Amino acid sequence: MLAFDGVDAPLIGCVVDRPRLIGRGDEADVTIDDLSVSRAHMVVEPARGGLVVRDCRSRNGTFVDGAPIAEGPTFAPHGATIRLGRIVFIVHEDVSPFLACTTPRDTRLVGGPSLEDARRKIDLAKASTLPVLIEGETGSGKELVARAIHEASGRTGELVEINCAAIPSELVESELFGHVRGAFSGSDRARAGLFRSADKGTILLDEIGELPIALQAKLLRVLETGELRPVGEDHVTSVDVRIVAATNRSLDAMVKNGTFRADLLHRIAAMRIALPPLRERPEDIPSLVLHFLDDAELSIASPAIERLLRHAWPGNVRELRHLVLSSAAFVRAARRTMITAADVMDVLPTGCNEEDGRARILDALAAAGGNVTQAARDLGVARSGLYEQLRRLQLDPSAFRPARGR
Repeated sequence: MLAFDGVDAPLIGCVVDRPRLIGRGDEADVTIDDLSVSRAHMVVEPARGGLVVRDCRSRNGTFVDGAPIAEGPTFAPHGATIRLGRIVFIVHEDVSPFLACTTPRDTRLVGGPSLEDARRKIDLAKASTLPVLIEGETGSGKELVARAIHEASGRTGELVEINCAAIPSELVESELFGHVRGAFSGSDRARAGLFRSADKGTILLDEIGELPIALQAKLLRVLETGELRPVGEDHVTSVDVRIVAATNRSLDAMVKNGTFRADLLHRIAAMRIALPPLRERPEDIPSLVLHFLDDAELSIASPAIERLLRHAWPGNVRELRHLVLSSAAFVRAARRTMITAADVMDVLPTGCNEEDGRARILDALAAAGGNVTQAARDLGVARSGLYEQLRRLQLDPSAFRPARGR
């Protein structure tokens, strides 16, 4: 398990290879110095595919994926969250990389061991001029890695970013390689082109999979010879450019179906860096949240972190950053200092199915400590309407209230 307390980055890596008592008391196998945790709070033990969790009649209760558990055993699969007091645990299949992880060499890549391969390859790339291909879903941080490679390389020129998907196909050649005046209709003045603007620097070809196949051959020639020919120009021009390409598509699959040149792929992929999607590294979410907040006056409640850990994050780190900044803006406007689960739910996209509604109600009840009036206010619904939904969903708000115990 990995733990987060709402203030620091993940601070505990606990190997659960036998039943372990978690609590504040000296008798606990894992001691948590936090008054929101009971002296003997819960017991966890290994099980196939996750952990079995038992609450020890704790004062503030134990929650698995946002739902309170009774005294009996509850299964928490890999990827599940377990909350006790202000502490949120993430059930992880293997915590040994986290126990061995040292301070990252490149702190711009916020995260744990899941990004260690990317950090290592950035270190390798800085001593080379080889082209690099960065692969990852939209919003996973490809531009950040490209910038880290450029800055580590010590090249004197600029980093020039090109979104190949955003340039009209008829203008791609002119945008990349430049043109002379009068080369085509509307070209009333010459243009150097982005490759020449990046001379002695680095050029990021973002979404290179969208580059028309006719232009791929011309790009390959530039990479092989270091020479380009502006549109309408008779003579070639030499450029010294480090190539970094990025894509959210499988270029290997595109080669197989004939939409991307195999020789170009081999040329740009001398070194590959793959960025995992955020849903595959949820343990990095707390650190990313604190990084985006970057404000000593603001904190985030544990139920809010718990809710973020259960989101699928189709927009990856970019989506998380937008959510954190939006929630922080609302909190500051309300002259508060803590982001709550209700603040997060106001910004998180939700569907209209019953499971989404149940999740929102569970989050609101957890954040409100079982106070239905407060939960209704946070959800923006009438208290009577919330009681009706609780009856329909067979949810007992008293289960979310602090219990009397140790």
